[in-house]
Amino acid sequence: MNEDNFEYTEDLNAQAENGDQDAQFAIAMCFDHGYGIVKDPFEAIPWYKKAAEQGHPDALFRLGELYGDNEQKDQAKSWYLKAAKKGHREAMYTLGGFFSTDNSSKEDMEQAQHWYSEAAQQ
Repeated sequence: MNEDNFEYTEDLNAQAENGDQDAQFAIAMCFDHGYGIVKDPFEAIPWYKKAAEQGHPDALFRLGELYGDNEQKDQAKSWYLKAAKKGHREAMYTLGGFFSTDNSSKEDMEQAQHWYSEAAQQ
């Protein structure tokens, strides 16, 4: 979905309420960024989670970003991993960064290499 196409409407909200994962993600983006509605990132999180529960890769990735921004690294890593397993390239690259920290073990460096490689192949 292109961010230029996001705008909060009652129709979009109805689709989201009826379980459409793309609409749920779009509603989350509207609240997260103030597209057609007052910006409220806290209202966005439940919508991202609804879409993520259905496997929406961008919602999974965005939750990783939100938790990472709030220094909740374990939760962020978990969401990024779920997104990466759905083929989300940015999540794969971000996981590579998580595993390649200054105090990484050999296993972590192998994981970093794996995720960087996966991202490059996308």
